[in-house]
Amino acid sequence: TTANPVSPAPAHRAAQRFIISARTGAQRYMGGVAYVSLLYHGQSFMLHQIRKMTTMIAAAVSGALDAPDGGSLSTGLAMSAVATPIAGAEGAASPDGGISEERASPRSISATSRAAVAQALSATRVPPIPKAPSCALVLRRCWYRQYESRKPEGRASIGFAEAEEDRAAFIEASVLPHIVESEREGQFRIMQRDVARYGVSWRRVLRNEKGGGETEGS
Repeated sequence: TTANPVSPAPAHRAAQRFIISARTGAQRYMGGVAYVSLLYHGQSFMLHQIRKMTTMIAAAVSGALDAPDGGSLSTGLAMSAVATPIAGAEGAASPDGGISEERASPRSISATSRAAVAQALSATRVPPIPKAPSCALVLRRCWYRQYESRKPEGRASIGFAEAEEDRAAFIEASVLPHIVESEREGQFRIMQRDVARYGVSWRRVLRNEKGGGETEGS
C-alpha cells in the first residue's frame, strides 16, 4: 500500500518528526500585554505543525478539552492574562520597561486533555486542529550540524554567527512590534474562540466513543 504523500498515516515514516527540545521563555510585557515564547527545536517540521502544536498546548492548559464538569472553558483562555504564545526573544520586560523574570503559574493538565493530545498524535482522523496565528511564528535559527561536523577544513560555516546581533535586532525592531499590532487587531482573540470551539469538538468525540457512535474529522 502506497502512503498518501499529502496526508500520510500517523505511523508512516513520512509523518514522523523528531522534537529535540520544547521549552518556554519567561513572560515579556509588550504594549501592556503579557507574552511568552514557546521555543521548539526540531529536526524539521511539517506544514502548520508548530501552529497546531501550539493550539493543542493552549487547549490542554486552558481546560478547553475537558468535559464541562471537569474544567471551565474560560479558565486560561484570556491569554493576555495567562500569556499569549509567541516565538519571540527570551527574557521578560515589565510594563514600565524594567526586566522581570515573572512566569505564569503552572497549571496541571487533566487526564482528558492528555488523552486528547495523545490521540491527536496517533489517531488517523481527529477533529481538525485550528492553527495558531501565523504572525507569531518566527524561524529563529537553522542548524546544519551534519554539514558543520563533516565540512572540509577551510570551508566556511553556514551558521552565520556573525549575523547573530543583526538577527536579534531585527526581531526586536520589526517582528515583535508586528506581533503586538496583530494582538490589537484581534488575531489572538480569534485563536481563543477557535480553541473554545475545538474543545466542544473533542468533547463530542469523547461522548461518541463512550456511546459507540461515529465521528468525522481529518
